[in-house]
Amino acid sequence: MILRYLCDPANSITAFGHICCAIGLYLALTGHPELGTAAVLWAWIADHLDGIVARRMRDRRSPEVAHFGKAFDGFADFVHGILFPSVVLVQIAAASPLAFPAVLALMLLGTTRAWVVHGADGIDELTTTGYTKISECRDGAVNTFYLHPADVGLPKAAPGSLRGGDAHHNARIIEGILDGKRGPARDVVLLNAGAALFIAGVASSVDDGILRASRAIDRGDAKRTLADLVALSTAEEFGAGE
Repeated sequence: MILRYLCDPANSITAFGHICCAIGLYLALTGHPELGTAAVLWAWIADHLDGIVARRMRDRRSPEVAHFGKAFDGFADFVHGILFPSVVLVQIAAASPLAFPAVLALMLLGTTRAWVVHGADGIDELTTTGYTKISECRDGAVNTFYLHPADVGLPKAAPGSLRGGDAHHNARIIEGILDGKRGPARDVVLLNAGAALFIAGVASSVDDGILRASRAIDRGDAKRTLADLVALSTAEEFGAGE
């Protein structure tokens, strides 16, 4: 059945495009993105030609063949329009292979700017115990760099100083931070909050974001926001139980 569909001239051109995409992906993943791009250029040409052929043969194609052709062509569009560019961006940026699924998902969601981070100590957020590897997805491009707490005026924390505990222990840590207690826990919160404000466009830099987050804690704004959230969630819980 599949062979019958592929014997259609338009679908056979699309199949040629799939082969070019597969070759391009292989070349890109093996460290030859420039050769992979050359292969995918043929896929783009095939994507243009199969549409022309399909329109000219509209009256001679069965509905089943035409339906298959649309789906077949749609998958080709995904491969050479989204998947391949994502692979090339990650390769050029020398990002960790683990960052690829996250970067691809962000691009598929239409994200214009985001950070995929991995702390040198293994945590999945910006760390103050050393360097953090950051892959920034911004306007369709990926830029990979490293951030150290000293880069934004924060002290380096000792290994193990960010370790938490059970829910009650962690809640006490959060309460201490919001009450203005200084130390490694506050510093790592400021770093991540400052970066979030910068990525969101609220702050002009990570340094500016840290300053804004610090002021929010010291003025009590952060603690009041948490109290409002607790009150809201508690009200919803009791409301659902009525």
